[in-house]
Order: sequence, then structure tokens, then C-alpha cells
Amino acid sequence: WDYCLQVQYIICAMQGKLPGQPQRTSAAGQPTGEIQFAMPPRELRLEHLWNEPAFTFSSIFIHEVAMLAVLCKNGREVFEKGVGESFWCELDPTTYAEFARYPH
Repeated sequence: WDYCLQVQYIICAMQGKLPGQPQRTSAAGQPTGEIQFAMPPRELRLEHLWNEPAFTFSSIFIHEVAMLAVLCKNGREVFEKGVGESFWCELDPTTYAEFARYPH
């Protein structure tokens, strides 16, 4: 495991490509997958990045949530979600294309 694999995993989750993941089509006609959280994003604190060693659940989760917030048109909604609440990413094609230009 490394951060690059985690990026690929989150991209697949955004698009509903994980095995057994509920899927639907967004209003823009793009595939999207249901994402649920074991830890509520609305309770994230950036202090987790400085107070914990690298590669902990909290530090990885912060990066996952940040990707969702940036790459999804409705990314701000992710910070309203609690445990078990569904988030459906509306992938922003322009932001994603810019992100995809860089190697991960």
C-alpha cells in the first residue's frame, strides 16, 4: 500500500467502480458511486496531520476527504456527512483533467 494506490482507490470510488459498490448516474450523465464514512468528515481536524505519525488512519482519511472536496463539484457536502451517511460525488471534469495530468 502507498498513497498512489489510495488515490486510485478514491478515484474508483468516486466513479462507482469498486466491487459491490452502489452506483448511479449523476445529473451530468457521469457514473458515480456511493461513498459512506466510518469516521465523520465533519469532525476532521487538521491537527491530526501534525499530532500523529505518517500513514495513520486519520492522516490518510484527511487526504481522501480533501480529494473528494476538490475533485467533486459537490465536494463541500462531504464536510456535512456523518457516520454511515451517503455521499455521491459529482466529478468535476475540468478539475479532474487537471489533476490527472500529474503522475500519482
